[in-house]
Amino acid sequence: MRHPGTHGAWIATAGLALALLSSGSASGAVPAASTSGVEAGKYLAEAAHCSACHTSHADRPFAGNLAIPSRFGTMYSSNITPDAKTGIGAWTETEFASALRLGKGRHGRYLYPSMPYTDFTKISDADVHALWLYFRSVAPIAEAQKPNEMKFPFNVRPGIAAWQALYFKPGRYVPDSSQSAEWNRGAYLVQGLGHCGACHTPKNFAMADKTGRGLQGASTGDNWFAPNIGGGRFSGIRDWSPEQIVDFLKTGHNDKNVAAVGPMLETIAQGTQHLAAADLQAIAVYLKNQDAGQADTRPASVELDANRRAAGAAVYANHCTACHGDDGKGLDGVAPALAGNSAVTSAGPQTVVHAILSGFAPNGRWGAMPSFASVLDSQEIVDVTNYARTAWGGQASADATVAIVNRMSNEVETGDPRIQAALICPSVPAASLDPQTVDEIGALARREGDVQASHGLVSNYRRRHPEVERSEVVNVLSGLYCRDLMAIGTGSAIDKQMRVIRFTARVAGEDIARRR
Repeated sequence: MRHPGTHGAWIATAGLALALLSSGSASGAVPAASTSGVEAGKYLAEAAHCSACHTSHADRPFAGNLAIPSRFGTMYSSNITPDAKTGIGAWTETEFASALRLGKGRHGRYLYPSMPYTDFTKISDADVHALWLYFRSVAPIAEAQKPNEMKFPFNVRPGIAAWQALYFKPGRYVPDSSQSAEWNRGAYLVQGLGHCGACHTPKNFAMADKTGRGLQGASTGDNWFAPNIGGGRFSGIRDWSPEQIVDFLKTGHNDKNVAAVGPMLETIAQGTQHLAAADLQAIAVYLKNQDAGQADTRPASVELDANRRAAGAAVYANHCTACHGDDGKGLDGVAPALAGNSAVTSAGPQTVVHAILSGFAPNGRWGAMPSFASVLDSQEIVDVTNYARTAWGGQASADATVAIVNRMSNEVETGDPRIQAALICPSVPAASLDPQTVDEIGALARREGDVQASHGLVSNYRRRHPEVERSEVVNVLSGLYCRDLMAIGTGSAIDKQMRVIRFTARVAGEDIARRR
């Protein structure tokens, strides 16, 4: 159950998320009336991606204790397994429904709005009952919730009553009679179960939704920026078709050459990829038919002066073009596009800075990206961020600053072992090699600088090894190059990683060109 201020929970559960993405296990259809309550509840729990916040360890699903930092302190998610002592095993269904839709737990205990009951209040009685049956069926796990670490006066729970009185209006979703059944189904999923506004709607000083700014994009509080998906000329999905929205929610990418990252990757892996085609289509229809109205505004832009643009372009040329291209269009199978990518051009720079600092583990069709935290200084990160956000016709503001980068450098994980493991050389079967290829790759590995001499490697290798599957050719060449390069005793690991990435991008580009 995703919410504003959630920690980079993708760092804690990315392994599970990526495994789910690769499994391709999506529900075939929306549960029918005849579906058992437990099965329907499981589907609804996936639609609400409950595991994203209530699972801190993959082997202890729904046992809670995921840290949720906020400006008011750190909260820990609750155990929602049916364990009688530490979970909800002793709860009644009425108490469960009250927590879900009224923000009051057992014995009337007020819940922090990090639990998105402001959205879940729209869930129907039938769906609440199905969720109750499902969570009664999962394996009970004994794990007591860690005490919250909230600052005074936010650690005084009765104060939440005042917050609810000011900002919370309980009530079920009411269909809009002027819209189609499909639109209303999408609205129900986006506004209620999916609680998309928890991340994508801007918040006021009290972390309540800003009136009239639904889905217009917001900082999530964990060093990401959720882009505008609510319509208008600044919407990140304005130029997407419904089919492209469906593809993105299903796989984390689409033919716009974009890639889901951070919390959105997690939401797809643990939530939307499991939804039926009809529900994904309903979400797309709803999102494509939003009237931004008064919310179709953007903060005043910060212009990028010529000197800083030149500095950013230089950093980009030295560290980014190999994968993302001079034109920012990326390379299919290697790196997503930056040009026209809503995560890059959204109203805040956090996602771009986060990517540079932390890097990314492999995601579906995309390879790993190393962290540049030890390679670029704060000013260089600012320059390349602002360059990427304003190049290739991008209309973003050049608002990354050294202060933002320095703060995020202290808060963002930069040594994720999964990313480093993904950058270790893949094994190459001996049967896939021949002396000429070994000699050619070895000579390239010993060369300093660029890998321009790699031109023709794919064609030459394919002539010598027609039996090797096309999909494996780039892996063989890249794995051999990586092995030979890493065997050289001199040079830093990050420099070698970047050379491997550049080499892989080059041979992958040649392979794609040969197939056309």
